[in-house]
Parts: sequence; C-alpha cells; structure tokens
Amino acid sequence: MPVSTGHRTSESYFKKARGLLTCAIILVGTLLPLSTQARTLFEATVTFAGDSNPIEGLTFERLKLRSRNPNEFTLFGKYSKTTHILVMSGTRIPVNPEGAFELPLDLTKKKEAFTLRSIDDFGRVTKVMLQVSVADLSGRLLDSIFERPERKKWALTPGVGYSIFSYKEFPRIDVLIKPTVSIAENALVGKIAVRRELGGPKWMAGGNINYTLFPVSTSIRGVYARFLSGNFRVGFNAPQVKYPWQLSLSAGAYYNAMYVTGRRFGFHTAYGPQLFPVITKFRSRGRSTFGYGKLSPILEGLDLRNASNRELAGGIGWSWVLANKQTITLTFDFTDLTLRRVTKSYRLYQFITGLSLSL
Repeated sequence: MPVSTGHRTSESYFKKARGLLTCAIILVGTLLPLSTQARTLFEATVTFAGDSNPIEGLTFERLKLRSRNPNEFTLFGKYSKTTHILVMSGTRIPVNPEGAFELPLDLTKKKEAFTLRSIDDFGRVTKVMLQVSVADLSGRLLDSIFERPERKKWALTPGVGYSIFSYKEFPRIDVLIKPTVSIAENALVGKIAVRRELGGPKWMAGGNINYTLFPVSTSIRGVYARFLSGNFRVGFNAPQVKYPWQLSLSAGAYYNAMYVTGRRFGFHTAYGPQLFPVITKFRSRGRSTFGYGKLSPILEGLDLRNASNRELAGGIGWSWVLANKQTITLTFDFTDLTLRRVTKSYRLYQFITGLSLSL
C-alpha cells in the first residue's frame, strides 16, 4: 500500500526558501562587478630613507596604480646610467635606452620599505631604501587589505546543522502526477570539511561530508530518512579577480545516499561529477562573506544523456576569525535533487542552516 501525506504548506515553504536563497546568490554575484568598478580616493608617497638618494642619476617621476587594488603600484622613473644594472628583491629591473624604467611595488602594509640596488660597470653596488606610504580617505578599504588574516595551508572544519527537507516519489517518470510517497522531516546534521593548498594559495583541494545524526520530527509516524553525502573537488583561484574579492572554480565528484526505516522507499544512491564555483568578499578584522553554487549531473552507470537527472545546490555564508586564529562560519544551504529512473522518479528539496569551527 503506498504511503502518502499531503503537505502543501511544506512544499510552499521550500519554494519560498529556494527563491530567497537564489536571490541572495544572484545578489552576491552582482556585487562582484559593481565592486571592481568602484573608485577609491587615496594618496601615495615615496621617499628616500635618510632624505637622500645615494644613486647618482636615479630619479622618480610618478607613482601609479597597477590595478584597482590600492596596494599594487608601479613606480615610474629614469636612470641616466643606462649601462648600470638596477636590481630589487633579486630581480633585474629593465631600463630602456632612454633610461626609463618601471618598478612594480606590492604593499603588505600601509607604510613599507623597499631596497633598490645599482651595480656599475665595475661590479660595485650602491643601494637606496625607498619608503612607500599609501592612505585612502575613508580608511576602510586599506584596513580590509592590510589586515587580511594569514590563511592556513590546510584546515579541518567540523560543524553541526539543522536540516529541513521535503521528499517525494512518483510511480512514473512524470513528476506532474500525484506522488506515491511524500515526507517532510527536520533533523540534526553533522558536517566536516577539509581543505588543503596545493603548492601555493592558487590551487587547492577539498571535500565535505554531511550525515543526518538523528531526526527531530517527521510527517510519517515511525518512518525516518537519513542522508549521507560527500564530495571531493580540486580547483584554483581565478587570478583575474583581485583582493578583496576571490573567485574559486572547482570540479570533482560527489556521492549521496538515502537510508529509510525498513527500506520502505528512497532513491538509495546518487553520484556523479560536479562543478563548484565560490565567490568570496574579504572584509576587515578577519571577516568574510561568500556565496557558492553547485551543478552535479547524476550518473546512471556511465550514462549522462538524461540532463534532468541532476543535483543543484547553492548557499551563502559568513566567516569570522577569532582571537585564537580559529574561524567560525555560519552557512545557509539549499539542495534540489531530481532523479528519473525506469519505474520511478524522485524529488528532494533540502535546506540546512549550519555552524562550524575550524581546528
């Protein structure tokens, strides 16, 4: 005998929640191009340590932004001794036949010193220390840049969450007919995430595992559903996106399993590849805001031809770095899974509010 309960209020709630979360992700994505177009008023100065220049024939003309970030500059100058060599941080600075040169400067604090060396035709070295200072009128943007917390090369982050889901089964592939199973459930979820840099901050690998620890309430008396999901991905940070924004693009694989009391229903397992973009906005004092999306086609064997078999997910979150350098993160996630098989179709909506702490 088919099990069925009608919960129109639950279905309506999930549609509204999905709509709100979609709007939030779109808003975060919209803010990215708007932020890169923002204009920041600032001023920068360069001086010689000791108020003197010991390198004869060396002059500086102007200091100009190299990008939209007020910590990346190019110092333009001239050096009349065109046969001499200019070196900074072990790198030779090209000087054209007219003596003009460009010196890239990346600041890690509001006032920073750089050492420039000149090597003459006989190998004698003369050095000068440059002091570069930068300040913007509001003070907020520079604080967010120069107070950026140092990120660990790897992180293990356990957490807990509260899950609300709606699950339906249909007797045929047509999901417009009346479902044979409809269940709504609230549950406590355990979460663990791991991330590691691969040879530097540009490339990284990571994964997540979520498991339903225990149900809190269910719409079918005595029947509970649990989920075990996990994913692994490898990605990189897009170099075109500059701090305080970061765009991470990842790809990998995921697995989702459903366990039901007495195995009365359920899709049992779903798996496949995934695409996983994340947009992050870093703020002052170790705070950040992020949004992500996930597209995961569901494999049936090795067949990817049914594009309707997929899991879509998205979420937003906020992170704070504590005084002990640990990070606490609050997240809101939404999942929409659709799976059509030969004799049945499955539909799952899930909303999870989570709180995690990095170790």
